[in-house]
Amino acid sequence: MSSKPNDFYSLLQFSKELIDYGKTDNAITYLSKALNINPTDAIANFYLANCYFTNSQFAKSVYHYKIAYENGFKHNYDLNLTLGELYSKLGDIYNAKKHYNLALDINPSSSYVKDRIAKLSDDENHI
Repeated sequence: MSSKPNDFYSLLQFSKELIDYGKTDNAITYLSKALNINPTDAIANFYLANCYFTNSQFAKSVYHYKIAYENGFKHNYDLNLTLGELYSKLGDIYNAKKHYNLALDINPSSSYVKDRIAKLSDDENHI
């Protein structure tokens, strides 16, 4: 790994290296420093959201995915799929369906997303 960085792009790159090594807790520290410099950066927020998701910190994960979504990642399949998963875990069926449908718009052949939408609809019908 490289030496400890202090500018935005170095912090982002170092964080990516930490993520690649499975050191999400350390990556969170450096991504947070990067976001202190550029709080709306879509890539940094996306990476941070992934780290929080990996650490089962779902509310923090949603927060950072939403920032990434609003700053250039609206058409990112992985982001929309993961937001669908997160909202489903958090019991927010409306937003889960919204993001699953956005993921399906991006990748219409995804049988996984189609199954998730159908399951949410089935779950709603049994309430």
